Amino acid sequence: MQSTLTAREADPHDMFVIEPDVVLAARADPPGTDKREPDLRALVSEISAGVAAQTAAPKVDTSFRAVNIPKKRGRWASSFIVAFLFALLSAVGATPGRIRRSVARQAAVVAVPAAVLGYVVGLGAGRLWLAALTDHGLVPATVHYVPAPAALPMVIGIEVATSVVGALIAAVRPARVRPATALSETATRRPAGGWLRTSIGLVLFCGGVVLSAVVSSFDPQAAYDAALFVILAMCVGVGLLGPVLIGAAARLTRPLQRWIGGTGLLAGDTLLAQSRAFSTALIPLVLAGGFAGVKVAAHTTAEHVTGLVDPAADRWLDYSGTAIFAAFAAIGALNTLLTVSVGRQRDLALLRLAGATRARALAVWTCEAVTVLGTVLVLAAGVALATLAPITHTALHTWLPYLPASHLALGVLGVAAVIAAGTVLPAAILTRRPAIESIEAP
Repeated sequence: MQSTLTAREADPHDMFVIEPDVVLAARADPPGTDKREPDLRALVSEISAGVAAQTAAPKVDTSFRAVNIPKKRGRWASSFIVAFLFALLSAVGATPGRIRRSVARQAAVVAVPAAVLGYVVGLGAGRLWLAALTDHGLVPATVHYVPAPAALPMVIGIEVATSVVGALIAAVRPARVRPATALSETATRRPAGGWLRTSIGLVLFCGGVVLSAVVSSFDPQAAYDAALFVILAMCVGVGLLGPVLIGAAARLTRPLQRWIGGTGLLAGDTLLAQSRAFSTALIPLVLAGGFAGVKVAAHTTAEHVTGLVDPAADRWLDYSGTAIFAAFAAIGALNTLLTVSVGRQRDLALLRLAGATRARALAVWTCEAVTVLGTVLVLAAGVALATLAPITHTALHTWLPYLPASHLALGVLGVAAVIAAGTVLPAAILTRRPAIESIEAP
């Protein structure tokens, strides 16, 4: 099956709207201080563990994204095959339980070598981390790194368990969907978000905002304790509202799209069609951006208001830990964006066959990337502000956290680099191939 081109009504630029292939599947992305003397640095120890666990969640329970499947010699099988296989299995009598068990077995097979590879990489990373801690005076020089081979079985067990559970969750709908529904969704995209998902997302997000207001009346230590629930509630809410938020961003930027012209309008339409796919990248990006903003601004605000600078070792520990956390989240987001981009190569080819130059096609994808970037930055800033403002109010009597322009620019560039690497870069690589080859590829 291939995508269809339909002429846009009332489009003064006579551009074409590509209705992308949307198939049924799920995705894989694989993701204290003394309480008697509270200060902003306590926020790090209070919420790090909970947020670190939260960033792993979207990587565990998101698998089997609807995407073209790589074949030998650079060819790609149509995404239709994925939905067709689910429909065929159901049509010939496979029960939902049998389909879920098959998916779980595949996840387990992939998890074992992944766990072993991660363990090997972790050995080297652990040695480097200990050396860095020693260099900064946080660990005595007498402490030596000793690998623990006994940890490998535990690593494999945890990896397999989380992967299987995530695969089973992701396979719930594909396993029970009717064959006719599965096949129809290969030609028409699924709704941006169901009413139940959207309702729960609104409750969680609004609950985080309300909790943030309530926390502002707490004492500093109680505010630190409650900050974890604020950031988690809002980030989970953003994840559930992802398709709606991406769609809203595409609609709100409509005047800017019209100002840009046909390129902007086409980018807005394709972003609406791909809102469900792009929304999966919001979870790790917003969580990482919000958490990094909270941890960094906790230090800079205290220094700006009090004039006191935290010890260099403490700042290095917090910033390096935040960088590691953000790197994990960035890998999850990049994996999602790359999967979505590669799966859209047929639509990219159709756009070029319709008359768009390579530069024009890349401009469309750049506009999409900029819209996603703006959405992520707004949401991450809102989450960080809602989490940190009550704490700075109770501890420093100021509602507005302080973040130097250099720190802010670095964060924006980091998010922009991840999004560009997952969207514009693969598009630039894919457009080097003749468009007709992408259309003819099975």
